[in-house]
Amino acid sequence: MELPVEVQCPFCGEWFTTFVDVSTGAQSYTEDCQVCCRAIDMVVSINPRTGAPRIATRRAY
Repeated sequence: MELPVEVQCPFCGEWFTTFVDVSTGAQSYTEDCQVCCRAIDMVVSINPRTGAPRIATRRAY
């Protein structure tokens, strides 16, 4: 099941919506910012009680 999550780009500072597949559990991947198109490393963790995703972002080099 995919859930929408708001994330902030570590390059341009703009917020955008990305979708996280919570059925796969914790994961990490690289996605381009929808505003400035720079690569962002995203690390997803899932709250075991609520199933809500949390995304930590950092600049991909």
